[in-house]
Amino acid sequence: MIQQTRPSAAFVLQLFERNGLKPHSGFAAILTQLDWESFSAAVEALGATLAFSCGTPRDLSRVLIGHSRTEAAGAEVIAHVAAVTPDEGHSKALRRHAADERRHSRIFSALSAIAAALPAGAMAAPEAARDSFVDEYDGDLAGFLCDTHFAEIRNVFHIGALVRMAAHPDPSAARKIRAGLARVILDERRHVTGTARMLGQLFDADPFLPDRIRVAFAEYVKFIGREAQAAREAASRP
Repeated sequence: MIQQTRPSAAFVLQLFERNGLKPHSGFAAILTQLDWESFSAAVEALGATLAFSCGTPRDLSRVLIGHSRTEAAGAEVIAHVAAVTPDEGHSKALRRHAADERRHSRIFSALSAIAAALPAGAMAAPEAARDSFVDEYDGDLAGFLCDTHFAEIRNVFHIGALVRMAAHPDPSAARKIRAGLARVILDERRHVTGTARMLGQLFDADPFLPDRIRVAFAEYVKFIGREAQAAREAASRP
């Protein structure tokens, strides 16, 4: 049973154990060396912004449609990476991941409509990813997977915070929103182990991968911090 309440190496390793899997030993060792306290603090700072960004049904709807757009953009980028990845096993895993993200986009869009008490399908279709998001991929699968792995860990806990913060005056709507978010979290947990497994498969062929994982981790902590700062600044605007 997953009992970790904060991002940590133990959380990732428990996900593997729960699914009867074993991570690559080198990858597991690197995980235990990372500064998870900084990662957790950044994720919690981002989660704290939900207290003032989804305080009303309208605000909650806006947050949820924002997630829908993010998931749609992510699906497009992952699908592109899958299409240009020569290894069929990796390509297949990425295609499944992209399909999950497209489904998440639809779930968040539906939940946004529920929060705003709109008819099903009333929300505008999510925008496509900007070309730069796709074009910046240069074939570096390991680098892409590093970023995606830490993004998925962030998502598990940030969406978990959204479950706790997503209050709604209509009990039925609140129940549907929490249930939809819980389904997304289950997939995100699978994405954590999926990206970790692919990184493990690349581990022995790339002697620089341990250092690249460390650098990607540190950069992602900074990225989450920028997200939290942007959310605080947006909330302070009249």
